[in-house]
Amino acid sequence: MLIDQACVVKTKHHFLPVVPGNMLIDQACVVKTKHHFLLFLIFLIAAPTVCAQYYYFGRNKVQYEDFDWRVMQTEHFDIYYNADMAPMAEIGAGIAEEAFAKLKEELQHTITYRIPLIFYNTHIHFQQTNVTPGFVPEGVGGFFEFMKGRVVIPFLGSVNQFNHVIYHELTHVFMTSKLARISKDRKWTDTYFPPLWFVEGMAEFYSTRPDAQATMVMRDAVLNNYFTGLKNIDAVYGSFIMYKFGQAFLEFVKAKYGGWFVLKILENISYSSEFEEVISYTLGKSIEEIDAEWFAFERSKYYPLVTTHSSHALATKKIIGGGYNFDPKPLTDKATGKHYIVYTANKDGYSSLYLSETDSTFTNILSTKRIITGERGKDHEAVHLFEASLAVSSDGVAAFITRSGQSDVVHIYDLFGGKETEALRFENVLSISEPAFTSGGDLLFRGINRAASTDIYIYYSAEKRLKQLTDDNFDDGAPTEGLTPDDVIFSSDRLGGEYSGVYNIFNIKISTGEITPVTATKSNFGKPVLVADSKGAVQGREAEVSERESQGSGTTPTTQNVVNKKLIVLNDADGVNNLYEIEVSGDKFSDTARNISDLYTGVQTSYSVDSTFAFFTSVDRMSFDIYKLDRKRVTKLPTVVSDRTRLQPPKPFPQLGGDAKKTIVQYKEDYTLDYAQSQIATDPVFGTRGGAVLSLSDLLGDDKYFILLFNTAETQSDFLESFNIDISRLNTKNRTNFGYGVFNYRGRRYDLREADEYYFEKSYGTYFLLQYPFSSFDRIETTISLANVNKDIIGFGSDQRSLLVTNSVAYVFDNSLWGPTGPLDGIRLRAQLGMTHDIRYGNENYYSFIFDYRHYLRLLYTTSLAFRGSIYWNEGTTSRRYIAGGSWDLRGYPRFGLRGQKFWITSAELRIPLADRIAVQLPFLGLSFSGLRGALFFDAGSLWDKEYKETLGSVGFGFRFNLFNLIVFRYDIGKKIEQNFTKFQDGWFYQFFFGWDF
Repeated sequence: MLIDQACVVKTKHHFLPVVPGNMLIDQACVVKTKHHFLLFLIFLIAAPTVCAQYYYFGRNKVQYEDFDWRVMQTEHFDIYYNADMAPMAEIGAGIAEEAFAKLKEELQHTITYRIPLIFYNTHIHFQQTNVTPGFVPEGVGGFFEFMKGRVVIPFLGSVNQFNHVIYHELTHVFMTSKLARISKDRKWTDTYFPPLWFVEGMAEFYSTRPDAQATMVMRDAVLNNYFTGLKNIDAVYGSFIMYKFGQAFLEFVKAKYGGWFVLKILENISYSSEFEEVISYTLGKSIEEIDAEWFAFERSKYYPLVTTHSSHALATKKIIGGGYNFDPKPLTDKATGKHYIVYTANKDGYSSLYLSETDSTFTNILSTKRIITGERGKDHEAVHLFEASLAVSSDGVAAFITRSGQSDVVHIYDLFGGKETEALRFENVLSISEPAFTSGGDLLFRGINRAASTDIYIYYSAEKRLKQLTDDNFDDGAPTEGLTPDDVIFSSDRLGGEYSGVYNIFNIKISTGEITPVTATKSNFGKPVLVADSKGAVQGREAEVSERESQGSGTTPTTQNVVNKKLIVLNDADGVNNLYEIEVSGDKFSDTARNISDLYTGVQTSYSVDSTFAFFTSVDRMSFDIYKLDRKRVTKLPTVVSDRTRLQPPKPFPQLGGDAKKTIVQYKEDYTLDYAQSQIATDPVFGTRGGAVLSLSDLLGDDKYFILLFNTAETQSDFLESFNIDISRLNTKNRTNFGYGVFNYRGRRYDLREADEYYFEKSYGTYFLLQYPFSSFDRIETTISLANVNKDIIGFGSDQRSLLVTNSVAYVFDNSLWGPTGPLDGIRLRAQLGMTHDIRYGNENYYSFIFDYRHYLRLLYTTSLAFRGSIYWNEGTTSRRYIAGGSWDLRGYPRFGLRGQKFWITSAELRIPLADRIAVQLPFLGLSFSGLRGALFFDAGSLWDKEYKETLGSVGFGFRFNLFNLIVFRYDIGKKIEQNFTKFQDGWFYQFFFGWDF
């Protein structure tokens, strides 16, 4: 993944330091606009006249961990890693050097500079990286930041996956370097990149072969008729599907024309600025012909599945749809006889835990309620929706995993009682997934610790004790109780020889730690579930409850009492994951796995079974829905047979050879240039100004320096005396962020108190800021500045001197959920108190108070009511005025045309969707845009100095249009409410502006 193509929505809420005078632009894409924001920031730092006027909300990127960075210098890489994960860093270094040698040959290109490679031991630590200022979404497994050539990769539990991501991101490095060389050879002024589908498709092509996930996407697209071809591939731009379409096209090119042509497409990029023409030139055919061949190629692979597989409509019953739905768990309340499905889902932008009441067949949904809402508060900051994160016992106890603070937490929830009873956090286990209850009520799960080791754990609930069952570099997961309470069955890649890197099923004895293989095949097994059909096919804890109940009737409690046990598993021998069952006789598992589901796109994540049915998530037409399938149905897919006679011990994962490793040193900051460019900024106080801004930072992005230089001369004679400079530092290494700087400003300023009065100001001084986030959603921040100010009042020949100390403290809360043009749901709050004193001359002394509350109430998926109530108060000697008017507050009044030392405003707005997508097909170009929204609005407020004058208002409707997720255009039509709310204006006002909804 290239960082400049990261999810824009996720970077909207990243916060930058609060300083006096921050402009309300937190909703802009930080990655794309941070330089312009910086200029606003530095211009306004030393402007106490507007210190209470401009501010923002925004979520926090919290640095929970105090990383102890080391640097491993290999032949081609500088590898940065936290000291805890040294063994996994060694493995990653070996993979990286191996990838370098292979990609050098494959791409016929070499890199002569040392590549910075940054490893994190879990995704939780990865999300704290400062290499990018924006948030890292849950689904991102790594990125390449090409400004400094940094590659950032987390370890997600699997060495095989680690290998894949390292190859993927290094392909980006080689591709970028090769394109730069091509540009230099062609004497281009800039490097031209292919479209994103090709860039990501090529990285997948060189890093992995099509796996079950890729096969699932292509089967669904081809068999459900949304396969786009090259002509319409922009329809899936930026999505996960685009990655797999790109990879599939290059696999087609390799099969049809030869692997050499994949590289030739890249090397022929100078042929045309239209990439379709490059492909056509390289393959010697028109795009239409190539599309037809590609489609025929995919059809020849997937159309025959119609005779061997089943569609969802024929083989299953859809139970739950709409949004993304996972982890279905059937549950019966024995006290009331009611039946439920418990599952995780994202139906409205929040990943949450749901409880749906069903009929007795678990088929028809009677009612649904949300049990836990994720991503709204500090206890459930993030839900790992695409990982198994839910277990439910037969007596209605749920174990639900969310990220809370610096690690994952297991929330124990009484579903029938409707309350959380316990929250489990384990000191050394950062990442938790795949929970399962045992028959005794204990909890099994997969955990990743600080050393980046993925292992099986059991938590003894009665003793409040955690025990680690495995301890090595293999990827152990999906634990479930085995044939006895001393057995745990799990999935792992711990076989060697021909089974190396393949996931099989294993059994471990808790008492002895002895591990034995249950399966041995070349296809991947996963997520085992042991069931007992003769006692109602109940799982785990419920199976033991049924057995104990039989003891009450005089039956001897032996393992043989629960007969006809079966092990249900996933296997991808068919190309995607489908369900299979393995017979159990006594304490022996059969070598044969019989297929029980034969869906085109297979089964996703975790699932559940009862005596007759299997409940699971599957993909159909790009939708993740929950289905029910009859386990007894007959399928045509062949059995999968294990051969445990060919077992070989696993080989250790390759580590960096001693000759290749140069040295390991402690990390030291080495500051390099981020960017240096000219800038232009316009604001209501200072007008339009131009200059240059430079940014330097250390490699990890924790410590940044900014230098701003611009000139405000209006005549040639003033040029040398009109230089402005600001030098600042921002440190975000630790949880408490701080910054400071010095400045020297001079130039013409316009007084906010009078419409046409201006003066020449000279000011110099220093400032300091501090932020402490309590969670991703709230923080406290404080600032202080000292400025020596000299105002020359133009035309009056008098100077006004001040030595101003400005300080403020604020509390900020923001858990808002965003749509295309602004917030749709949640709350935003800011309460701030500031004071400004002229400590030398007494010319300016006043305090400022701000309280701003905004509430967004979602009515439908993209329809919401937005409310705002705010008060801004300045009081004291020469206290500054606030400004209002325009499209952001009192609509219909001239922008910045209303001024006063006190200001209140309330607004209500109904935000409705008009069009989600607009496509225009021109003869030479096709364009598509998203996010056309409408609004009905009402505003009321007033500004005054000493005496309240009148209440102003407006009412109307408007349109908002999101262009490329970068800027929102706004057009409002309405009527002002005049004369102290007694009449509407004559005629209508029409107002155009740009900016996100409040």
